[in-house]
Amino acid sequence: MQIRLYHLKLCAFLSGLGCSTSTEPSSLPPLMPLAVGNKWIHTLFSYDTSGVLQHEWQDSIYISRDTLIDGERWYIRPVNRDLGAYTNRETGLWYRLLGPTITMEPQLVHKYPARIGDSYPFAGSDVQETVISLSQTVTTPAGSFSCLVYQVLDSTWMASKRLYFMAPGVGPVRYEQYNRLANGSFVKVTVTELLSIRIAH
Repeated sequence: MQIRLYHLKLCAFLSGLGCSTSTEPSSLPPLMPLAVGNKWIHTLFSYDTSGVLQHEWQDSIYISRDTLIDGERWYIRPVNRDLGAYTNRETGLWYRLLGPTITMEPQLVHKYPARIGDSYPFAGSDVQETVISLSQTVTTPAGSFSCLVYQVLDSTWMASKRLYFMAPGVGPVRYEQYNRLANGSFVKVTVTELLSIRIAH
């Protein structure tokens, strides 16, 4: 399960919703735009429990090709030695691993359209993901985006809290991980923010 959750770290743009408590399906952009050639570059920051920056580096999500699986189109990205794949369904963003070393059946990663308070198993796991905002403004080097925010509270994986900031029509904008200290408080240990994005046409 830890390996699966590691592969599913992601973090996008929802304009014009104001203080609405739900997103509506009509004419909404996909939660994550998927096309061969799309590329997201993120800067990752890791901190110790005192808040001191330990490491900074860049990573990317690159859609290298697509494929049909059971008549459904999936968009492929390399993940270490394996192949990850995304697709947008009516229920939201789905993800799977195609091997060769790890395989995983399709799992719902982020529900979309969504309502505040929606809660469901995160990527098929035993932990719950909850929608906590539909329109939080997030500013990164790539710009400012109005994001849905998804929260995962996981007592099994380093007792962590994880926040995924997703902007429909843009994709993963920001990710934050907090670890729980012995006194019960959370401390931020990882931040990922969007540096640039290339959308193929």
